[in-house]
Amino acid sequence: MDSEPNILDALRRGDVRLPPFLFELAGIEPAAASPRRLLRPDAYVDGRWSERTIRFAAELRAQATPKVFRDAIEQLREYAAAREMRPLLVTTYLAPDRLAELEAKGVSGVDLCGNGVVVIPGEVLVFRTGNPNKYPAGRIIRNVYQGASSLVARVFLLRPSFGSVQEVRDEVAKCGGSVSLGTVSKVLKVLEDDLVIRRDGRATELIQPDELLDRLAKAFRPPSVTARKKYQWTGDRSPWSRVFGQNARRLRESGERLVKTGASSVDEYAIALRERMQSYYCTAIEAIEQPLKDELRESSHFPDLELIETRDPTVYFDTQPATQVPAASPVQAWLELQAGDKRQSEAAKIIRQRILSELQTERRLG
Repeated sequence: MDSEPNILDALRRGDVRLPPFLFELAGIEPAAASPRRLLRPDAYVDGRWSERTIRFAAELRAQATPKVFRDAIEQLREYAAAREMRPLLVTTYLAPDRLAELEAKGVSGVDLCGNGVVVIPGEVLVFRTGNPNKYPAGRIIRNVYQGASSLVARVFLLRPSFGSVQEVRDEVAKCGGSVSLGTVSKVLKVLEDDLVIRRDGRATELIQPDELLDRLAKAFRPPSVTARKKYQWTGDRSPWSRVFGQNARRLRESGERLVKTGASSVDEYAIALRERMQSYYCTAIEAIEQPLKDELRESSHFPDLELIETRDPTVYFDTQPATQVPAASPVQAWLELQAGDKRQSEAAKIIRQRILSELQTERRLG
């Protein structure tokens, strides 16, 4: 049930209900010779309640993404003014916040899951929610705010506007990521539907940075880890950074990756207490252990160092120069810290503000 024709079929069968209302298809207006889309609803729907019938000008939408939802409401208001009918949105699923927005704007809406709101000012208000979504969005990319796909979303926090899809892909590559043009196009479509970016022809522009950060945080999951080891440092304390830094340079030359975790990068972006144990992401633990074997002893008792083996592309994206070993990007550091304890979440607030402030500076300079 993922298209407007299927919703029409449900209306014809009388399968769209919001007790005490039953909704039925009343008709579809033929397209005019010179169609004006804003003045022609998708359908006319009768809402039957007891002995009364109310005719609605209806918009049918397969999915109520933020952009689709906003556009549908604007069109329904046009219909209400032009046809003197009550406006009605019919879709597959309406979340509670969508229903509340419809009620606030005086627009009725009903879904195929049994949720809905009917607003007839001065006469009736029906509001029902709580039924689960039986028609989840069938996006090819399940969540553009996670994994490799999220690199496309994250790059807008570094540069808020682009002239083309190719420019977006090039910027991702410049920051150490790798995505196909097809993936970039699909992610941009979702970001536009979510009202995170605005598209004008080939150009794209970030319009809701706070919303983008919130969606990244909601979708955040720790990277997939293949191995994890903790060590005590047995060599002299003073040459720690020198020895580890030399190893980092050798790793870069061999194609392996080494970077501080977001939590261990906090002192690059905010004033915070530094943990005794420093943690690092790497693509191969053995490649780190081997040259440092005389200075390391594996131990989980008061460890000084933790190595986390992962090939998750998000942790190696937009790494920042730091003493000896690169630091995680500000976005990665913020994501890890905002999901941590109270002390870490306080540091995350500082980093978030820094991200937004630098983005504003980038807009002014751009």
